[in-house]
Amino acid sequence: MSRPTYAEEAKTLLRTRILTAVHDLIEERQWRKVSMSAVADAAGVSRQTVYNEFDDRDHLAMAYVLWQADVVLDQVTSAMSKRSDDLTAALQVALDVFVELTTSHPMLRAVATGEETDGLLVLLATPTGSPVVDFSIDRLVGSVAEEWPDIDDVAVRPVVAMIVRLALSQVAVPTEDNPLTPETISRVLAPYLESLSN
Repeated sequence: MSRPTYAEEAKTLLRTRILTAVHDLIEERQWRKVSMSAVADAAGVSRQTVYNEFDDRDHLAMAYVLWQADVVLDQVTSAMSKRSDDLTAALQVALDVFVELTTSHPMLRAVATGEETDGLLVLLATPTGSPVVDFSIDRLVGSVAEEWPDIDDVAVRPVVAMIVRLALSQVAVPTEDNPLTPETISRVLAPYLESLSN
């Protein structure tokens, strides 16, 4: 894999600096009260630099939400990699960790439940058709492709999509007697996943 160029590294650093500034600001105040100027000041860059990178507040909000989702998915994929000997077990772990992290993460919980009222998720719909859902599916399919290169990622995509949507639905409508536990789901999916490995 080729090393990123200086310009690419600098751009990544700049975007991370700006998104970190957004994160720090919304710890203190509601998103609707966060201006592009405030983000620029917190990041130590000009307001024009923020606009050059993200165009407007809506695109900045979407970039921030997906950035936070990426942080959570790093933990999910790390947990999956520890079960690289068993795809079914890995996806069960993925569901477990995804539910746990989504439940405790305010932004992802808002995506799952639709409870967010601050405007941060203005471009993100309910779990059906949300960019966060699509992004999560793509990331996890990519992780499966890396760990299990012999498995067709087209065939595994519906399973991953099911897991992501089930995770969000469990957060949105939690029930103590919910039969769709990670263990139950993995048992149902196991025959199909095993067929992909053969």
